[in-house]
This record gives sequence, structure tokens and C-alpha cells, in this order.
Amino acid sequence: MVELRHFFRSVLSLSASAAALLSAVPSLGADLALKRVLLGTGGVGYFEYAAEVDAGDSSLNLRARLDQVDDILKSLIVIDPAGPATATLPGKAGAAQAFASLPFAEDDLNSLPALIGALKGATVSVEAPRKLAGRIVSVVTETVKTKDGDERQITRVSLLNGAGIEQFVLEDAEGLKFDDARIGDEVDAALKALRAAHDRSGRDIAIRLATGGKRTVRLGYVAEAPVWKAAYRLSLPEAGDKARLQGWAVLENMTGTAWSDVALTLTSGSPVTFRQALYEPYYVSRPTVAPPVSRLALPLTDQGQIATADEAPADGAAGAAPAAKAGPRLAEASTQRLSAANGSGAPPAPAPAPTLGAAAPSAESAENLSGASFAIAAAVNVAAGESVTLPFIDTPIEADETDWIQPFSAARHPWRAVSLVNSGGSTLPAGSVTLYETPPAGPLFAGEAQLTVVTPGQKRLVAFGEDQKVRVDRELASKDMIAEIVVAKAMVTVKRLVRDTTLYRLVNDDSKPRGVVIEHPRLEGTKLASPPPSEASVARDAWRFSTNVAPGATKVLEVSVDRPIGQSVAIGSLSRAELAQLLAVDDREIGSGRAGFAALMSKIGVDQAMKDRLEQLADAADSLEDANRKVARAQEERKAIVTDQARLRENLRVAGSGSDLAKVATRKLLDQEAQLERIDAEIRTASDAQVAARARLEELAGKAAAQELRFKSAATF
Repeated sequence: MVELRHFFRSVLSLSASAAALLSAVPSLGADLALKRVLLGTGGVGYFEYAAEVDAGDSSLNLRARLDQVDDILKSLIVIDPAGPATATLPGKAGAAQAFASLPFAEDDLNSLPALIGALKGATVSVEAPRKLAGRIVSVVTETVKTKDGDERQITRVSLLNGAGIEQFVLEDAEGLKFDDARIGDEVDAALKALRAAHDRSGRDIAIRLATGGKRTVRLGYVAEAPVWKAAYRLSLPEAGDKARLQGWAVLENMTGTAWSDVALTLTSGSPVTFRQALYEPYYVSRPTVAPPVSRLALPLTDQGQIATADEAPADGAAGAAPAAKAGPRLAEASTQRLSAANGSGAPPAPAPAPTLGAAAPSAESAENLSGASFAIAAAVNVAAGESVTLPFIDTPIEADETDWIQPFSAARHPWRAVSLVNSGGSTLPAGSVTLYETPPAGPLFAGEAQLTVVTPGQKRLVAFGEDQKVRVDRELASKDMIAEIVVAKAMVTVKRLVRDTTLYRLVNDDSKPRGVVIEHPRLEGTKLASPPPSEASVARDAWRFSTNVAPGATKVLEVSVDRPIGQSVAIGSLSRAELAQLLAVDDREIGSGRAGFAALMSKIGVDQAMKDRLEQLADAADSLEDANRKVARAQEERKAIVTDQARLRENLRVAGSGSDLAKVATRKLLDQEAQLERIDAEIRTASDAQVAARARLEELAGKAAAQELRFKSAATF
């Protein structure tokens, strides 16, 4: 028989145990040690553990934080020379599953009376104050008064013993035992399931190993981790020496455990990462059908794929920023590879001048699928919850100082910038850059900038401040010309070419020369007219040009961009004025009548075929407009007469027969009837002209639909 009070005491202590577990720091299994950490920029990290396993060992225990269980189930790998391994852990829905097959619910464990009541029919034995045995019939809570007159709650349990029923007070019983040991096992299983479900601190994952001898077993997984951040220091030398770039990684240990002598690797790139609730039980909703046929869920059908477009040229080619031709600190023309300690495989580079202190220990770098990786040379020790900065690169770098005029900017002064060339063999991750000048007196803060990812061979401009010694003025001008006239598909289309010109006037008030990089807006559909495209490069949505300004001098750079625009009008709704407006470059060029229209076409230089067609269209449009005007004028005149006739008829009605007023009204009515006959004839004539003009326009529209007429202008700006 199983003594129930021990289980009940376990129930009462369950809440305290859960609270203790919540406050506990997650810990690894005693036989596993964290050896390697790989942090990326995608919001996850790779954590690798190792353990020395003896021949008799069959499993390892990994304590995992609850919020990382899904990631571990998704990415866990076990490297064991003896063979594959499996991982088991308590199910997330274990408590619900356990109670689904038990004769009592989870709430019944909140009190002993509730549990006894849920087990009606079970056979029990009661110890003191008197011995009883029987099958549970009922459990009733009562309120009774003590000898002192106080009230208290008691639980009265009724037992069936043969043909009689006996009762006892549960609170007075010193012991109660179930005759069926399986009931105790069921309560024990329920308590274990509850403890696992209420444990918010983590889960114990049992790694079951293959049979083998003494060996080292490694396991690793990918889990959420703070991204590491790159923070660069760039020192600019006074003379023509190379600049020096130091990269520091800022990272946090948020795993909940200390890193002790851990091999740390930092990676750049943008890998795809996502959350997936693998620790949640999922069930497929299945239809109910008559046997023997059962229907399973069908897989999704393939919807095809789209081919990727060709990649754009790299920065080192068309998209590169041309280096300034001159400047106070021009870098050497030859490239300088990273040192062998940086993993480039190139010969060791000369040590940079100690402008920002002695050279930091370099990391072993290598290129990977999505970026670069930097293996920190020394073992890393970071306490749980601490942040740390570690050097991952220290190298000389080509850096040309220049001014930078950015697109869509109307600033009076350009940006002070540095053109960097990644002449090493490793990709530079994106990060912030703090720039220092290095006069003999010591480092001088110059500004801060943002650096995007720079692959080997690429160039980057980084702006770090405003250049108060250089001024830039912009003068805008625009002109246009007709490039093409098309009569087709019942439409007249005029295509113009507009040339927008910007004069950049650069004034250098310094005693030193300035290299200047100008980025001019590059809109979709536009074409660079000047300078020649061979003297420009493309950077994002801008054309990029480089020039130099001597000390105390002024230099003007003209940038002209051509953009096409098109205007169309339907032949059926055309008028000579609209057509003239469509063809005119300047409103002052619009003449009146046939002579003015002919002069406009002559100025454009249209060929004879297009001239004849446009004149035909203008004449037909004039005819239709004239007919429309005549019809409208006649209808307005008729409307006025009809209105006046209503007045005269009213006078006749109220005036006496034979009166002077009646005679005057009658005479006017006779005159107006004659006028109406004339007006109706004019309306018929004008309407016939309308029909003829529309027919002529439709005929011309039909010609345009049947045979396209196109004129291309030979004019230039």
C-alpha cells in the first residue's frame, strides 16, 4: 500500500520548488564544457561544447534555457566518432498528456479533500484515531464549532465496508493508504509531469550516445544571441604614409553562463534566421471518412520559380568612387595586403606606425559564403551578463582625404570625407568609424562616420564632418527641344528632350588643394550628356565625378542630364491651338492661324510628309471647331427667340383682342418666326459641316492607325 500523505506533501511543496527553479542560474551538465562560440550579425550564435567520454558512458546532459529549446531542436549537431546520437527531453505538453489518462484532474491536486473526492470508489485504509477500511463513497466539507466556540472546516469521508458505512474526519486521520498501488504511481507520475511543465528555468536534454570507447564528443547548436558590433578607429597620418585601421568587436555574453577560455569567432554577412516552435506539439486536422479509405493531408504543389537577374558591377568596377587626383594626404598608388595574421595569405605587411598605440593582436580572418569570419587569437573569458570589446583587425589601409557633395543636397559646404580602399583579403563588416588626425602632439578627434560592408578591392567614401573651408554654389538651367513627332493609332505624340544643367561652382578658401567628389542625382530614364559618361561612375542613384580645386581658386563643373518627356492628344478631340501648344517649345512661339502654324513647323524643321499631315489635321480640327462654334451660336440665338416668344404669347393672352398691344405682339411673333426659319437653316448647315469635319478627322485617324508617320528631329542642343 502507498501512503498518500507523502504525495500530498509533495504537492504542497511544488510551488516552492518552482520558485526556486525560476531563480536558479541555468547550468550545463557536469560533463559538458563550452569550448567554442561563433557570433554573427543575424541575431543568432553557434555554441559548441565538448566532453571526455569513457567507454561506459552512454549519455550526456545539456541544460538548455526554455527560450532556446526550439532553436536547439532545430540546429543541434553531435560529433561523435562512435556514431550517431539521439536527444530526448520532457515534452512541453507532458502534464496535459499525463492527466488525460488519470482518474483525477490537475486542479484536484490543489487540496487533499479534492483529490480524495476525485478518487471515489477507491479502497483505502485509515490509521488513527481509529482503524477503518472500505471503499470511498463521499467526501463532504462541513463547518463545525470547537469546544472554545470557534468555527473550523472539516472534511467528512464516508467509507463502504461490507453492508455498512463508516465515517471519519480526514483532518484527524494520521494516515491513509490506498490498497491499489497503481493509484500512488499515477499520483507520482502526475507530480513529475507538473514539475517539468512548471519549470521555467530550462529543460534537461539527454544526449544518448552510440556505444564506443574513450573519446571526445562535441555537440553544437545555433541559438538566439545579441549581434556583435564593429567599431573602427581610423588614424590619418600627417604625411603621405598609409592610414591605420583598427577594428574592435563589441559583444555581450547573454547565455546565462560564464565563458571560460572559449575560442571565439566573429562572422559578418546576413544569413537567414527564423523562429520555429518545434517544441510545441502540432496535430494535422484530418477529415473523417468512411472506412476503409483514409485521406491524409496533401503536400503543397510547386508554384514554380523566378530566375534571378544578373548582378550589378562591383564597386571596384563601374560603381567605384574615383579617388581624388590631389589632396593633402594622398595615399600611395600601390595596394597593401593584410598581414598573414589576418588570414589573407599575403606576405606580412610592415607594422603601422603606433599612432594609436601598439598594434593589437590580430584575428585569423577568412572569407565564407556570406561575408568574412574573424577567429580571435586568444581565448576569451567573459562573465555571464558582461559586455566586452575585442580587437579583430589592425592594418594599414589606403585612405585619400576628399570633399564629398552628396546628391539632392543644397548644403553650402561639402562633407569632409575619406575614400577607403580595402586592399586586404578580408571583407570589412559594417560599423561605426571614429577618425583621428595624428599630429605630433597626439591624436586629434576628427569626426565619426558609418562604414558599410566593404569586400576586398572595393572603395568606400565615409563622411565625417563639414568642410568649412570649401564653398559650393549651384546654378540651375533647363532647355528643351522636340526630338520626335509620331502620328499613329489615332494619336499625335510629341516626344521632347529636356536638358537640365547644373553648374557646380567650387571655391577653395584653404591654403591646401582639395580633391572633390560630386554626386549628381541620377533619375530613372535620364542620360548623362556632360561630362562624358567615361569620366563618371555610378553610385546608387547618382553619377559620381572627381575634380580638384587649387588653393584659393574657384572651379566650375558643368553637369548636364537629358530626360525625355512625351505628350499625346487624340486626333478626334484635336484643335489647331492644342496642336500648336503641343509643338511649341516656348509659348511665345505659338502663332495664330494657318500662317503662324506653318511658321512653327518650319522652325521645328519637320519634313514635308509630316508637315502635310499636321496641316491636314489642323485644317480638319479648324473646320470642326468652326462648325461647333456656328451650331452653338445659332442654338443660343434660337433659344433667346423662343424665350421672347413665350413673353409675347403671354401679352396676347392678357391683352384684349384688337388692342394696340395685341397688334404689336402679333407683328413681333411673325418676325421671329421668320428668324427661326433662318436660324434652323444655319443650324442644319453647321451640323452638316460638323459631320463632315468629324468624318475628315476620323479619316485621318484611320490613316494614322493604318500607317504610322514618324518624324525624328536632327536638332541638337
